[in-house]
Amino acid sequence: MGALNIANGIALIHPEDGSHSIILTGEDGLQGPTSVALRGTRLYVLSAAFVLDAKPNILTTHFHRGHDH
Repeated sequence: MGALNIANGIALIHPEDGSHSIILTGEDGLQGPTSVALRGTRLYVLSAAFVLDAKPNILTTHFHRGHDH
């Protein structure tokens, strides 16, 4: 997975061929994501929202491997 700070998204990178799909966007509450971590099925996204004149935050959600987004 990768954080797309300027594009305001989280990309799931497919190891088979390097392609990617966007699984979270600003519509999901992202504000300048800077990093992402996965522990079990819990996905943590850290935000640099201070660049957008908002408070930095951590967005958490459940992620299930093999699920098409």
